[in-house]
Amino acid sequence: PEKTEDQINLLRLLLSACLRIGRPIHVFKGLPTPQKAFFYFDAMPSVLRHLLGCQELRLEQIPAAINRLNMAQTLASTAGLGYDVLNLYAFPRTRFRAICLAWCHAHDALKQSSSQESGALKQLASKLHHEFYDIQERSNQMSESDGALVRLGRAAARIQRRPGGQASTNEEMLVFNICLNSALELRARGQADEASLIHGIAGELETNLVRKEKGAARKHRDEQSLEAACMDFAGQFVTDVWHGVLQGRPPAQKARRLLGSIYRMAFLQAFRDAQEQTNTETLTTESAQG
Repeated sequence: PEKTEDQINLLRLLLSACLRIGRPIHVFKGLPTPQKAFFYFDAMPSVLRHLLGCQELRLEQIPAAINRLNMAQTLASTAGLGYDVLNLYAFPRTRFRAICLAWCHAHDALKQSSSQESGALKQLASKLHHEFYDIQERSNQMSESDGALVRLGRAAARIQRRPGGQASTNEEMLVFNICLNSALELRARGQADEASLIHGIAGELETNLVRKEKGAARKHRDEQSLEAACMDFAGQFVTDVWHGVLQGRPPAQKARRLLGSIYRMAFLQAFRDAQEQTNTETLTTESAQG
């Protein structure tokens, strides 16, 4: 088949047949050659070969391959995602970015979806959430630049309070956008040295968080003042993201969207993780008292 979605579906059917009949399946476009693999496809489309990591699979690898194809099918068929996001997801070096981009899309869509649509979106968000943590646990699968954005998102939960369930994207991206926009303005004014960037960004962070009443409670930053916490955060942004990821240059719009998605997902998940930890500690305390 020529269409990517049809190619995904065909490969998924072949792998499912492998499991169902319990016998090897080898598919050849050219002359057949002896193969030891349980499943082999010599003409597997490039994007699917990268998605699965190879064109041959052992029996025990097939269930995981089917799960990955299911995710690929969902990404390809979801309005607003499609082939571009599938292509990012297919390659290991950009898979984490695709996961965050797709999760943010599902997160936004859920705020406006009908009950009929929300089931599929919740299922997609849940699967992406699982992959988000799975890749982080396998540190060799996440790039240093992606890791820098994850750490920044988590750190932002120390200075910005948790956005509500129907919060706008602008609110969820508030700290990231303040940092990046301030860095770009300072650079344009010729104030691109590290000290100027850190102090300038920290000042903008504190001013905006106070004015918009979005600052986090002191207990979320170990009783540190908001001023000091903003300085620490600005230093992290300048060192790890502005100089580390962006090399001191303005990002293209597409790159900004991808980096922002990683930051945003990590920021929102930091609150979820903190809540789960609190719930666990409460249950432990109640069990001990009981």
